[in-house]
Amino acid sequence: MKGRKKVWFVIIAAILSCVWCTGCLLVFAEEDENIFPTYEQDFSSVDAVNADFDAGYVSAQGSATRKETVGQENGHWFIEDGVLVRKNDIDGNNGGTWRAALLTYNKQQFTNFELEVDYLQGPSTYWWTAVIFRQTESKNFFDDGAGIFVQEQGMMTMWGSVGVGGPYEKSPVIENYDRNAWHHMKLTVQGNVARLQIDEEEPVEWSLQGSFYREGYVTLASINNDSAFDNFKITELPEAEEPEIPVIPPVAEADTDDALGNLATETDDTIKIERPLDFDNTYGAEQSEETGCKSSMVAGGGIAACIGLIGAAMVGLKKK
Repeated sequence: MKGRKKVWFVIIAAILSCVWCTGCLLVFAEEDENIFPTYEQDFSSVDAVNADFDAGYVSAQGSATRKETVGQENGHWFIEDGVLVRKNDIDGNNGGTWRAALLTYNKQQFTNFELEVDYLQGPSTYWWTAVIFRQTESKNFFDDGAGIFVQEQGMMTMWGSVGVGGPYEKSPVIENYDRNAWHHMKLTVQGNVARLQIDEEEPVEWSLQGSFYREGYVTLASINNDSAFDNFKITELPEAEEPEIPVIPPVAEADTDDALGNLATETDDTIKIERPLDFDNTYGAEQSEETGCKSSMVAGGGIAACIGLIGAAMVGLKKK
């Protein structure tokens, strides 16, 4: 009787071990996939913003960028009531598309990312509140990168210089767009596609030039208006997935001397090495990710061990 209890104890322990191993593997897989942390800034602290961002100001085309800090007395960015606001040197009549206050996140460069931010364009002028991405330097230069913004009438627009061009406007416009109200921007850049969504509107996309596929900084910009920003959040994204190419099985009857299957050969005077027509079935697909391979091996080993324990316990149960 005692022997049977021991056997049942082993069975239960083996089952619990399987459950525990499976749970650990799932947690490991989730942690392995979530390798891109999210940075968030609610603009409640001047010191925190100055620690993570470079502030600057460009007065006119061709002018050098003047480095500043947030909260500087004669500067252009301030924290008021937990919101980042632009002030000073706003002139809708003479400033044009310059008089730009820039705030660059300096902790990381991004190729692929998802950015969300709340913004207010302000009533003083009809110029823009923008997000600039893939800038090559964190010196607040406005000479490269692509700017995404919404014009006064609700036209979503992308505009840039080297490798970008434009302006590229998307239709339809956002109906009843209120530039004096807060809006939520979600910008996703992955590969050579930029995807913009404002509030709950239908998103629009731009195709980027191949030369613009690069790593760069992200900047919040106020182009000659009293802009405001809040709730900045950015997450790095993995490389864009390439479409899978279907595997076409070989035709068995094509294995002849002049068949296409024999084109993939290396021949010298003494050796001829052929790739089997059923190579995929014979050798299987290669693991594309080391972590996936290791996870499969660990999972397989754990499950096999558990099955072995249960089997041994069953044998012991029969003997009893």
